Amino acid sequence: MLFTPLHAAAVRGRVDVARLLVDCGAVVDAPDDRGRTPLMRAAEHGNVPVVDLLAGAGARLDWVDAFGWTALYQSALCGQRDMTAHLLRLGADVDGAGGESPVLAAAGGASPRALATLRNANVDFYMRRCRATTVPVHQAASQALRLRHAFLVLDLLVDHGADVRRLRDADGVSPVRLAALAGRCAAVTLLVAAGADLSGEEWIVARRWPAAVADNTELCDWLHELASARVRPLRELCRLAIRRHVRPRVRQSVATLPLPEYLISYLQINIS
Repeated sequence: MLFTPLHAAAVRGRVDVARLLVDCGAVVDAPDDRGRTPLMRAAEHGNVPVVDLLAGAGARLDWVDAFGWTALYQSALCGQRDMTAHLLRLGADVDGAGGESPVLAAAGGASPRALATLRNANVDFYMRRCRATTVPVHQAASQALRLRHAFLVLDLLVDHGADVRRLRDADGVSPVRLAALAGRCAAVTLLVAAGADLSGEEWIVARRWPAAVADNTELCDWLHELASARVRPLRELCRLAIRRHVRPRVRQSVATLPLPEYLISYLQINIS
């Protein structure tokens, strides 16, 4: 499987062994048979010290594996907010470095297609009797099914400037559509507030609402108003401008500003 000793140390979180291997000349960006480097394996298991060690030794944060995933993409897919935040602090490309966009994973949550790829990428390591099992990844994937975990990751990506304007997945589906299909109303609101382009969303103009959001008439009316307008209303432009210039963690920053409560409530997005 092209697993090197450094891969094994990364999976197990053995930072002492990893340091010894690096000092002895181990190739930090050696890919396994899935195109994944030791840093990617350390990230998927949440092993922060090993990630830091490898990044400090010159490992590429934005290595793209055989599936088009970066370490940040998989962290977003699995709802690993802490690892997502850490990779962003280290300088990982928030837009996926030319591979799959982490925003797509965070917007749609753990979709069947994404989970199928995750299973193909990881389960067979266990089935092939590799001792480097991927239990933490599957636990994280289960967490991604909880809307709050997935939303917090999406919020984090948006606050770090992820491009959500004209983004589409391989099937031509936008993050807004993915979030609507998953019934994630707060994620839809966040994406639109972050500047997602609704001009090509014919399902909104035609009011063909996904069943998961059809009962939320306030959201649907708001989306229809924005998608039908030739220009974005001033109030939405104001919210967009503030989100883009108050970073990081706009939710925490807005609450500290000397603003009326109604305006703070408007600028924030309720995720309860």
